[in-house]
Amino acid sequence: GCLYFTTGDIAPSVYQSPAAMFVNMDLLEQYYPDLDIFALVENYEWTLEQLLTLSEGLSRDVNEDNLMTAIHDFYGIVPQKSALTVKNFLYGVGMTLASNNGDTLSVNYSNELVSGFLDELKVLCPSNYSYTGVGGGNKAEEQQLVITSTFMENRALFLPHMLESAMYHLRSMEADYGILPFPLNNEQQRQYYSLINNWCTCFVAVPVQVAENRMDMTSFMMEATSSYSYEVLRPLVYERVLKLQRARDPKSSKMVDVILDGITLDFATVYNIGDVDDMIYQTMYKEGSWSGQQITNRGPINKSISDILKAHKLS
Repeated sequence: GCLYFTTGDIAPSVYQSPAAMFVNMDLLEQYYPDLDIFALVENYEWTLEQLLTLSEGLSRDVNEDNLMTAIHDFYGIVPQKSALTVKNFLYGVGMTLASNNGDTLSVNYSNELVSGFLDELKVLCPSNYSYTGVGGGNKAEEQQLVITSTFMENRALFLPHMLESAMYHLRSMEADYGILPFPLNNEQQRQYYSLINNWCTCFVAVPVQVAENRMDMTSFMMEATSSYSYEVLRPLVYERVLKLQRARDPKSSKMVDVILDGITLDFATVYNIGDVDDMIYQTMYKEGSWSGQQITNRGPINKSISDILKAHKLS
């Protein structure tokens, strides 16, 4: 009987926040001239193994300086070095990090499948490349280089990111690009999942005091706002701009529907329970282990859950 927050058409920025994979169609034609990559998606053959097969062996040190950098070299796949990238892959294969049942909230951080998946994912999300300090140490600016430099300059076959890249970052890209969902775990998985970027302002919440005192009016206004947005903004922002103007071909336009049909989120990522983002980052890109991060952060994890339940008067 509780609604903690909501998203969807009530916040149109949700159209740009789901995870999406971009492929350089010119490079795809060069390396795999007979491949219909969109057919892989439609036939549920677009899997992590397929992505690895298509991207492995392509990375090379272009300027031969014995360093792999985002502004000089070529990559089969060039992900941003961030927890969000890792979570996009993790949720894409159907895993979750938190679950709620009635008045209880728990995390699945101790799941051995999660730990094993993170180890396997290090092949697709390597830590052995740098941004070479461009951006003056600003992490956000340096991460953007994989989009504005590496991918846009035709030095990467695949770019894992969010739909916002189609809306904004890739508008001036000269080479053709395609839009895909994040890959499945295997061909038995029959649903593509697209994690909503928890850093994107596409969530709506109501103060507890307001909800308690004016429940009917609050519910009516949220429903009315969402309905109006669906009828007026969705045709313009989603159907026209994203699917027709930013998706450069009809097949990519269909993929946008696949991505939006599979949007997903959970409490662990929205509330960053126990600083799970840092736990993932330390495991993937530093010397930490997933099990070690759980032990270290057990106190903050429990406190995060307690604070959430208390805020919603469930404890």
